[in-house]
Amino acid sequence: MIASIAWDVPWRHCNNTWNTHLCRDVLSNFSSDNSVHRTPSQEYYEFNVLESQKSTGFDDLGAIKPSLAFCMFLVFLTVYFALWKGPRSSGKVVWVTATAPYVVLTILLIRAITLPGASVGIYYYLTPNFEKLWDPNVWTAAATQIFFSLGPGFGVLLALSSYNDFNNNLYRDAIVTSLINCFTSFFSGFVIFATLGYMSQLTNTPVSEVVGESESMLIFVVYPQAIATMSYPSFWAFIFFLMLLTLGIDSTFSGIEALITGFCDEYPRILQRKREIFVAVIIFMYYLGSLPAVTYVMAKKL
Repeated sequence: MIASIAWDVPWRHCNNTWNTHLCRDVLSNFSSDNSVHRTPSQEYYEFNVLESQKSTGFDDLGAIKPSLAFCMFLVFLTVYFALWKGPRSSGKVVWVTATAPYVVLTILLIRAITLPGASVGIYYYLTPNFEKLWDPNVWTAAATQIFFSLGPGFGVLLALSSYNDFNNNLYRDAIVTSLINCFTSFFSGFVIFATLGYMSQLTNTPVSEVVGESESMLIFVVYPQAIATMSYPSFWAFIFFLMLLTLGIDSTFSGIEALITGFCDEYPRILQRKREIFVAVIIFMYYLGSLPAVTYVMAKKL
């Protein structure tokens, strides 16, 4: 998101210091031969953001990348100020972190459906393939997605609902939350597949083959590369990564709040009175535990 604050995004072309001879611009004849190529966004993500070339594997942990550690520090600092006062602070923050993604998704959808090839991607998205129902991996992926997005068993729903009024209608909240969750997934699919249809036309590849096996490829490689080919790419990239940032912060402070609420309810006389200090200690421990994720060996894994 910080790199998007410029006249042009740095992953638009292959003329940067981190690019290799395998880099190919998607606007060129990317599929002209069968040799292995990488897009500018892929090399930017791997060799500039993650710097995966500085690690050889899990036996070589490598150092912590300072820029990523600093960005993660800013995230946890934001999470701290969202949680330090309990529902009085997190309740206000969630109005921004929960509604901003819908605003951004709507803006991106309007832009995506105006791109050439968008209809191809949307048609692929809405066309059912009933043969896939016999594939157990599809059901596993679906169950994983719905359980992860709703978060049952993580303690988040229990912790946040404990702040409701005693006579609050929990059945209504559960049904509304489930419906909004499914609607959000369905709505965001139009944004994603309209853009994938656009990338499919640019690269002359089927929609099903635009995204690789890794989920991070869609978020940090394919979608940013599509944005880089649009007019005013910096603007679209900034709001896209801003959306990801708000989603990440929202998920993070919700999960941490479940832990904090449990301890504060168990030891109210000690922790509830010193909540600001207790939250600071918990956030600091989370930050220390997250530092291995920004080492070069984890970048190699990604």
